[in-house]
Amino acid sequence: SAYSLCISILRFKRGNGIIFVARCLKGRVDSVSDYRDDPWVIPSSSSTSYKSKSDDDDPYNVNDYSSEEDFYDDHYDDFWDYEDAEDYYREHHE
Repeated sequence: SAYSLCISILRFKRGNGIIFVARCLKGRVDSVSDYRDDPWVIPSSSSTSYKSKSDDDDPYNVNDYSSEEDFYDDHYDDFWDYEDAEDYYREHHE
């Protein structure tokens, strides 16, 4: 039989910040990160400035992040691995 791995990432928000991140593996909580003392701030769309073409090319807004690690922490479930996210960050960061 084929082995399948099911990973889910759950983010819990309070106001405009993420305060908990839970990673579920095969339907069970595998890890939990607590950010209540230092929430990840989610930029509001009304305060975001838009550049005509580059925003279309970068839906993740890498320029909002100061490092590859910060970018990966917010988007690790959107990339195959850290190196994939790091390549994307370096390609789009100004």
